[in-house]
Amino acid sequence: GDDVPAALLDFARGANATQIVLGSSRRKAWQYVFGPGVGATVARDSGPDLDVHIVTHEEAAKGRGLPVARGALLGR
Repeated sequence: GDDVPAALLDFARGANATQIVLGSSRRKAWQYVFGPGVGATVARDSGPDLDVHIVTHEEAAKGRGLPVARGALLGR
């Protein structure tokens, strides 16, 4: 779906899942000014019958930043 957190939750509920396991975000801290990540949104919207586990990994918070469109003129 276009809304990833909603699609994950819809699928989990449709499969009668009781738990979802997600990796922690690769987003850098400043990128959260654009809103919460998928994991945080899934955890917030999961409700009382669905447990959300967010596990860490060595790439956590090492994102490359926001993509830049090809041909974009930076600093001009």
